Amino acid sequence: MQQVVASTTVTPTLTITVTTAVAATTTVVATVPVSCRGVTNPYIASNGDVFRIRCTGFRQGTSESFLGADYANPSFQACLEMCATTSGCLLADYFGDTSANSGGCEIYSSLAGAVFARAGFFSGELVLSPP
Repeated sequence: MQQVVASTTVTPTLTITVTTAVAATTTVVATVPVSCRGVTNPYIASNGDVFRIRCTGFRQGTSESFLGADYANPSFQACLEMCATTSGCLLADYFGDTSANSGGCEIYSSLAGAVFARAGFFSGELVLSPP
C-alpha cells in the first residue's frame, strides 16, 4: 500500500503531520505539547481570548509595557485569566516551580521583549480577542 505524507506548519511552534494511505486512512500527530501545567495549547480564556502557549520558556516583557503582577503563587491558568481580564494585556509570563521561585505571574501590554528558554517558565501570547 503506497503512503503519501504531507506536513503543514501552522505556527512556528506547532507542526501537524498528516499521513494518508491509499485506503483513505488519516493520522494527525501534533509535534508540540498539547498542554503545559494542565493548560491546553492554544488556551481559550473564560472571556473567549485565545492565547498561544510557550511551554519551554517565556517572552520577557518590557518595563514600559508592564501592567501588573501576582507573586502569591498563582497557577499558570490564573495568570492567563489575569491577562484576559486586564485591558490591553497581550502577554502573560508565568514563573513556575523552580528552585529560585515558587510561582508568579507578570502581565504586559507588548510582545516586544526577547524570548528565553528556561525550564519551569511559561508564557501565553494573546493571538485573538473577540469583539
